[in-house]
Parts: sequence; C-alpha cells; structure tokens
Amino acid sequence: MPEGSNKDPWLWRDALIRVLRGLTSRLVVSFVPQTLCLDGTSATLLLCDPATPLGPALMYNDARGLAEAERIEQVAPRLSPARGGGSSLTKLLFLKRRLRPGPGILALHQADWRLGCLTGHYGVSDWNNCLKLGLDPQTVC
Repeated sequence: MPEGSNKDPWLWRDALIRVLRGLTSRLVVSFVPQTLCLDGTSATLLLCDPATPLGPALMYNDARGLAEAERIEQVAPRLSPARGGGSSLTKLLFLKRRLRPGPGILALHQADWRLGCLTGHYGVSDWNNCLKLGLDPQTVC
C-alpha cells in the first residue's frame, strides 16, 4: 500500500496564532494592517464538521488514493488538475470512502482551514485550490 502523509490541522492553527501574536506585538501603534493573505501547500486537504477536523489532513504528497485516482482518470478531462494521485479530488474521495462523512461536512484545503480559524467562516476557498478539486475555469462549475 502506498505511503500516507498526514498532519494534525490543530498544529497549523496554533502555529498561525503564535506567529500572528508575535507579529502584532511588534507593530507600531499607528500601523493597522488592512488585509492578510494566507497560503498553504497545494492539494493538502481535510474534512471538517464544519470547524472541527474529522481527522488529520492529507498532505499534498499523500499517495494512498490510487483507486480514486483511477476513477477520476476515467471521467476528468485530459488536462484537468483534478487528475492524478496528488489532486485534492483524489484525497476527497479517499477521505469520503475512509471516514464516511455525513451531511454538512466540508472539504477544506490547508489555507481554507486556517482562514476559517481566523474568521469563523469555513468553506471559503480560491480558484487555484478548487482547480485540483475539479473546478472547470471556463464553465466555473
């Protein structure tokens, strides 16, 4: 069986809070940041209910979803980023088979999860991450 690679998402949240506290303690009182940008490893995915992870996140290099990748290869367009063992869609299907989540469960990328931790709004993502879930940028579906 291919090797898995996963991480505890709570560690990311705790590290993010530590970094932000350290940065804000050094800010000049008159400087108030207007925006914040978060990034994460592409195709790292976890399932949440909606703010609580159901388990570890599957990292970008997790290769356990071979059966799921083969299913995607049969239906996804040839150039789709959703194809291959490293895609978010592969990880989502693997987690769905393994965890059997119920209704209301969210699939979140690493940056999506951390953004939700800061804002309380979970389920928001960006096009780059969604391409690996199967988003077609031409039809936006």
